[in-house]
Amino acid sequence: MAGVELSTPRLLLRPVGTDDLGAFECLGTDPAIRRHLGSRVPAHRLDASRRAVVGRPGVFA
Repeated sequence: MAGVELSTPRLLLRPVGTDDLGAFECLGTDPAIRRHLGSRVPAHRLDASRRAVVGRPGVFA
């Protein structure tokens, strides 16, 4: 499923690229978001998960 885009007239889902990493970092560190998802992601885990998400099948931006 790599490289597949899914879309509707209002939404485009595409594989995560390196340009999306800033948004993923915000999700892992934003206190308002993390209140709902659990504690803040530690820096050493954040870096590893950023690298793992690019191009990962089933993960879209």
